[in-house]
Amino acid sequence: MIVYGIVTEFGLKLDWPSPPEFLEKWGAYVEHIGTSNPHAAAVAALSLAILLVWPRISRRIPGPLVAIQVGVVLAAFLFMRRMSEVSNVTAVTAEFGDDVSGLPTGTERGPIAGVAVYEINGPFFFGAAEKFRDTLATIGGRPQVLILRMRHVMTMDSTGIHALREVIRRSRNDGTLVFLSELRSQPLVALDRAGVLDEIGEDGLTGSVEEAIERARAAGAVAGQ
Repeated sequence: MIVYGIVTEFGLKLDWPSPPEFLEKWGAYVEHIGTSNPHAAAVAALSLAILLVWPRISRRIPGPLVAIQVGVVLAAFLFMRRMSEVSNVTAVTAEFGDDVSGLPTGTERGPIAGVAVYEINGPFFFGAAEKFRDTLATIGGRPQVLILRMRHVMTMDSTGIHALREVIRRSRNDGTLVFLSELRSQPLVALDRAGVLDEIGEDGLTGSVEEAIERARAAGAVAGQ
């Protein structure tokens, strides 16, 4: 049962439901061997090795308990690594109105002087938060307006909240006007509970990048065009 769980839960992508018979089931394992995830397979192999070797090391602590603890820790690290890979922070440099920048069509304006627009994509967890800090640290000069577009951020944890709060506070200390654009429901609730929304204020939340630019213009942070 344990071996079956290791094989089906780690490494192999099997059709569901899997064959009920023993030989057919293992035939399916062999057939789908090419779908194996090497990192998940390594965790499974290590867990299986612990199950086999641990009784020779200690009989006071059950081997399955050790295997589960080691597997959970390694799986957590792999999860954070994966989240860091699928998440990114990019500067919006294409002309406004272009699909690449994601701004509304019909504006036909190029990048506005003094306005820095960054888009965060993917889950905003530990690895992504570090990438976020590193990316924004490379901003050349001090922009008058910083717009963070978060339409593709579906989830955010405490490390992402902390990173965002740091950027908001540092930018405001430098005299930069900060806007959060297109927040999804989970990040919105998380930031509200953490008090970040109170810091940025209601005017700092916008439904689009274009709206943020208009508010910045109304506040005198951006020259009218």
